[in-house]
Formats: sequence, structure tokens, C-alpha cells
Amino acid sequence: LGHGVFTYVLLKALEGEASKDNMITVNGLKYYLQQAVPELMKQYHGSAQYPASFGFGHDFPVEVMK
Repeated sequence: LGHGVFTYVLLKALEGEASKDNMITVNGLKYYLQQAVPELMKQYHGSAQYPASFGFGHDFPVEVMK
């Protein structure tokens, strides 16, 4: 993958795979990572690994896709 699984998935998310309505939000990133990281970990390493996160407050955009 060229990176660790978490970094690989994060980069894919920021390239637009986590976008909804042409926008990537903090909660969208979180959801995408929680779905994709365990799948790739199981595929490449034999067992799932689940990223943890903590946050509070309102969702906000990280990137607006063009």
C-alpha cells in the first residue's frame, strides 16, 4: 500500500472517497475510516483493527471538492 493501512485509507478519503455532496466532513472521515480500516487490515494482516476516535461539537467541512 506504500503506507500503513490507516494512512492509506486517510489519503484515499481525502482524495474524495469520503465525500458526500462534494464535501468531506470530520464525521464523514471518521465514518469512512471506521469502515475501511478494519476491512483492509483483515485483508492484508489476517485480523481486523478498529480505529478509535473521540470528538464533541458540531460536524464541519474539512474539504470542499471541486
